[in-house]
Amino acid sequence: MSYGGRRRFGNPDTTQQDAVDLVRRTLLATVAVTTGVGGGFFDNVIGFQGLTVLAEMKTPGGALRPSQERFIREWKGGPLVVADSPELLVRQLIELDRRTPPVRGIPKRFTSDALILECMKAAEGLILDNDELPALIRQLRATAPKAAF
Repeated sequence: MSYGGRRRFGNPDTTQQDAVDLVRRTLLATVAVTTGVGGGFFDNVIGFQGLTVLAEMKTPGGALRPSQERFIREWKGGPLVVADSPELLVRQLIELDRRTPPVRGIPKRFTSDALILECMKAAEGLILDNDELPALIRQLRATAPKAAF
């Protein structure tokens, strides 16, 4: 698979930054923005629950470019997701986590839609530093169903 040809220096869809922020806040995932790679390569590389996922963000109603469709056909790596909203991207990542066997001993965290919604609600508008994060996790565990964690 070649990434050659004309290099694009990025044309992020309007939903991209919101999606990156939401994924980082709610799922505590790592996100590398790769919009400028070109050749149909997806907008983001996401590390989540031991998985590496490529994600393409589109505006609502936006279509894949021919180079992106070719990239999807030729890709031989891990999961690819396409989303037109930050919330859809989070749901797709959680669904991948549910369907994928544990990786390197990382336990499955997301087992109920109610817990997912609670996590998203708790993280809305929240900026946490490393000292505050354990307290939020304890609070969520205290209010979540016992089987969820």
